[in-house]
Amino acid sequence: TGYIDFEQSDISKLYYSRGDREVGVEYKIMNFNYDAYKSNSSNSYVQVLHWSRLNGIQNCSSEWNCSDIIYNSKDNQQVAESKPTIITTMPSSGVIILSLLFAIIVVLVIIFTGLVIKHYNSKLVK
Repeated sequence: TGYIDFEQSDISKLYYSRGDREVGVEYKIMNFNYDAYKSNSSNSYVQVLHWSRLNGIQNCSSEWNCSDIIYNSKDNQQVAESKPTIITTMPSSGVIILSLLFAIIVVLVIIFTGLVIKHYNSKLVK
């Protein structure tokens, strides 16, 4: 019950015109249905959508005898293609502590740089 895509064939393909049809191509898009499986295990798949080359994917009409799509999830909703993004923020106390540590490091770097510049010609620095 994920996304469906069909590739267009062209003359550059090796097997072009060997069984490919340009018109009249139609597919029944099937879905596993547990209720249908309980009643008859050999007919556990039911049609849920219809695809044709001319019209693409269509919801079923009464002539195709379709069923509703049943998703394999707890709440019968479509399953996401990827995990959901979880965004967390740092508490304000953590931001304050990190800011103070950054300020202390900057001050220490400035102090050490000043001392190196002041004593550049001394034996201690050389």
